[in-house]
Amino acid sequence: MSSKYIGAVVFGISACAFTTSSVIAADAYFAGAEQSIVSYTATPHRSLRSCETLQDLGSDAVSVKVTLVAATEDAPEHCEVIAIVSPDTHVYIGLPTAWNGRLWMIGNGGFAGGSVLRQKVIEGDIIAAVRYRAVNAGLQHGFMTVYTNGGHSRGGPFDADFAYQRPDLLDDWIEGAVHKGVDLAKTAAQTFYDQRPQYSYFDACSNGGRQGLRAATEYPEDFDGIVSNAPALRWSEIVLKVLWNDAAFRRAPTLTSQKLTIAWQHVLYKCDATDGVMDGLIGDPRVCNFDPETDLPKCSEEQDKECFNAADIQSLKDIYKGPPLRDGTTSPQYWDTLHPATVYGWLANGDGSPLIGTFLAQSFLRYMAFYPDQNPSYDWKEFDFERDLPRLQKIDEMLNTTTDLGAFQNAGGKIIGYWGWSDAGLNAQTGTEYYDQVADPFGLEKTLDFYRMFFIPGVAHCAAGYGPGEIDMMTPLIEWVEAGKTPGRLKARKTVDDQVKYDRAYCPYPQRTVYQGGDPEQHASWTCMDR
Repeated sequence: MSSKYIGAVVFGISACAFTTSSVIAADAYFAGAEQSIVSYTATPHRSLRSCETLQDLGSDAVSVKVTLVAATEDAPEHCEVIAIVSPDTHVYIGLPTAWNGRLWMIGNGGFAGGSVLRQKVIEGDIIAAVRYRAVNAGLQHGFMTVYTNGGHSRGGPFDADFAYQRPDLLDDWIEGAVHKGVDLAKTAAQTFYDQRPQYSYFDACSNGGRQGLRAATEYPEDFDGIVSNAPALRWSEIVLKVLWNDAAFRRAPTLTSQKLTIAWQHVLYKCDATDGVMDGLIGDPRVCNFDPETDLPKCSEEQDKECFNAADIQSLKDIYKGPPLRDGTTSPQYWDTLHPATVYGWLANGDGSPLIGTFLAQSFLRYMAFYPDQNPSYDWKEFDFERDLPRLQKIDEMLNTTTDLGAFQNAGGKIIGYWGWSDAGLNAQTGTEYYDQVADPFGLEKTLDFYRMFFIPGVAHCAAGYGPGEIDMMTPLIEWVEAGKTPGRLKARKTVDDQVKYDRAYCPYPQRTVYQGGDPEQHASWTCMDR
């Protein structure tokens, strides 16, 4: 491998920073609003009643607290409704006094939970900080903005103990909370504006992406448009990957995060040009024929650094193969997830701190995996793939989203979403498989008329990573729902120190985005090709 090429890769990696601000900056809420063919930021509707009238939302099953919030630099004047719907679904509804006639609902990541208070700073709470920014963006653009706690106020996004001996809370986390929240919000709009929303949208990623698809299958009239990014389609499979990868790393204690970075450099060298251009991105990792057995430097008696021994290589092969599933297949890990900006938190942390996946797996196995059996003292390292795989069938039947989107399609609904090819938390293959299964009864052409999924290279779980993860999903969705403009290619950017590094536009699955010559940051330099 060229030392010049390796040096460039190392320099790029050393510039990466895994901070809260980088995660928040990856969001691009309504970035295309000014250029949109739909003037969705116009606010022709005014509140016809005072905030106090929203107290009427209360009932025996719903408690309500209402506040008039004055305009600030962060958000316009609006009525804030904090409601609790029995048994424990907390709902935030922000109703701007100048309204664009639309409802925008934000979903929940992980196991959700916690507070729905709109607070500027919650010490150490990254999710609350991201949500605060999102809610403000919605209000600033004239949307009635809504979110829930996912059906329970216990714990947080990494803690599933809310489900312990509480099937009612589990049911609301699975699907009930979103329906309760949007139903109450539409009633609030009728009370405050004297009309229900003209259009209702849902927008989320990960477990929130699952919530959106669940809403489409179970409550097809709730939303006109849904953004479902990197949806957690198969929760148990996420956990199985954590268990499998942990075992692989324990079999190779010399396979450090530093070695993963070295492996990534060799992966990029082998597969960077598979999309037609050497640009630091692997356009489609499915066509990356990297083999650690032949493509990595092996250690010798004289060399034991920046090289790979037999245990390292076997563990990498095991991680790539992925854990076994009940149907006899496996859940593979694509090679482009080895970049430190995507591996961090899911496969390895450079500082040795616990992984995100570890927290999720432990709690899932204690309170959900073997449902209705629950064991708060279960140790996740006790899991046995041969013995315990069949025990996951019940929870899979409860959680996994079906592919029956017929009622949503018949109601005129639209779904758009993206998945990062470099998602080390969830397996992007579940996204391609789900889309293929949705398309099977409809046919591809008819499916593309209401559901479009995009796969973006270098993007980690939901955002960040080393690829173009600054993506406005709402503008193309609104234009599709309200103006009939079908999303063609999805615009995606990455800026570093206020400089544009990548400016791309990706083709909808199952097409591939392939370079055909010219400046790679010009959209015309790329074309869509069938697989």
